[in-house]
Amino acid sequence: MAQGSNTCSDCSGLGTVNCSSCSGTGRRTVFEGEDDDSCLSCHGSGNESCMTCDGLGHITCVYCEGYCKLKCYIKLTILWTNHLQDHIVGRTALPDHLLRNVQGQVAFQEQHFRVWPINNFPDADINTASQRLVAEHATAFPTERILMQRHQVKIIPVTQAYYKWKGKDLDYFVYGFDKKVYAPTYPQQCCCGCTVL
Repeated sequence: MAQGSNTCSDCSGLGTVNCSSCSGTGRRTVFEGEDDDSCLSCHGSGNESCMTCDGLGHITCVYCEGYCKLKCYIKLTILWTNHLQDHIVGRTALPDHLLRNVQGQVAFQEQHFRVWPINNFPDADINTASQRLVAEHATAFPTERILMQRHQVKIIPVTQAYYKWKGKDLDYFVYGFDKKVYAPTYPQQCCCGCTVL
């Protein structure tokens, strides 16, 4: 039964402990060789009030702070996660990872609770990739609740430029609206480099 207090461990609930002056005997030697007198601290009883509980024999419960009730709660943690997946249709030697973070033109975008695969895009590879991605996401996260899906097709311009240097046929790429340059075969790699305007 809730009482809001616990038995004092120092006095075992008695409210008193042995007198510290006479060690619980009730008597105290005044001068050596003389008879013992009654202890002035405990008045001969051998006990004094427990300082931990102020002589009450119990102390306030540290968990409920004397209110006899505890507040309980269940902690719920919600993690919001975006599962991103993409497919790049590239027909040049430009590495796919370079195209992921550049700007391009959004040719198609759909956002719903559940998106449908694209099936009438002019490029058949896009339609196939769309069907695969939507099917994978439908079963990939069985313990998670899907709140919203977004499907997007982005067209990134890629220009491949050919040039001749010291009799060698070389090329480089300019890609994205950012006009970034990828020139792995640039002949002057050890000097100050080059800037494409």
